[in-house]
Amino acid sequence: MSRISHFVILILLVASATGCAQSHSLGVPADQVRFNDPTMPDQPTLALNDRVKVNPGTGQAAVGTLIELTPDMLILAEGWQFQTDQIRNLHVSWGTQRLGAKGMLYGGLIGFGIGIAAGLIFDAGPEETASAAVAIGLGGMLSGYWAGQFVTYENWKEVPPEEWR
Repeated sequence: MSRISHFVILILLVASATGCAQSHSLGVPADQVRFNDPTMPDQPTLALNDRVKVNPGTGQAAVGTLIELTPDMLILAEGWQFQTDQIRNLHVSWGTQRLGAKGMLYGGLIGFGIGIAAGLIFDAGPEETASAAVAIGLGGMLSGYWAGQFVTYENWKEVPPEEWR
């Protein structure tokens, strides 16, 4: 491979690593970030204005912002009201996460496999097959990262019943 292709590969790898490092943001305001501090218990605490998911045991779970919690009643800003003795479980949001790094991994593996398959199908030599695998793999990494940035999921931690009963 030429020096230019080495330079292009280096630029793509640095851009991919930078994107991977940025994909691990929680996506929540700084005052709501919960840090993984070993001195703090792993059990979540419940506070007003937390985003919660309530499973009443009958019907569908409700997701909303906690605005009031009494020994008898849990009220969400979205209008949901639950008697605490009828709640089967309660989860608090632990932040959201984007899947850019995972998309980059899968995209790179798929692109690398396609590059090898293309080299074998077109009866290319070993050097051309390797170049195709690397080039298509890097393109797959960038495409996978870009697609993964559009996919988010929310992390939930169960709150012990003694916190809300």
